[in-house]
Amino acid sequence: MKTKNLLAASLLIFSILPFSTANAQNETRWIGGHPGQENAWNCQQNWSDYKVPDEFSNVVIEDVSTTSLYHPVIHSGDVAVHSLFIESNAELTIEAGSSLTVYTYLTRPSARSLHVKGWMQVLNEHLVPSALAIAEK
Repeated sequence: MKTKNLLAASLLIFSILPFSTANAQNETRWIGGHPGQENAWNCQQNWSDYKVPDEFSNVVIEDVSTTSLYHPVIHSGDVAVHSLFIESNAELTIEAGSSLTVYTYLTRPSARSLHVKGWMQVLNEHLVPSALAIAEK
């Protein structure tokens, strides 16, 4: 009887496991405004889940014109995210000497929403058309 219960429990765990790991990406939203690091991408207090986004994050850059007033800036280092969505009236700046890699989708409303002074790549063959022309260099 114990063997049957153990077997049933094992089957249940292994049948649920794929569903819990299949959608491992998490959504995080820019809020900005942490004192002393108001626009710093790498400041965990500037994100909705208090965690700096990583390659598993679906990042949403919100319009902060009525909240913190600070748009995110990647000042240095190499940043990677799963996807990036920049809302209307929102902006993202990638400074010289830094980089951003987006593994799947990049969506932005206009060329003015993305300021690339460093380096950026989007690893996806099916880009949203507005994402093809990256603003400044």
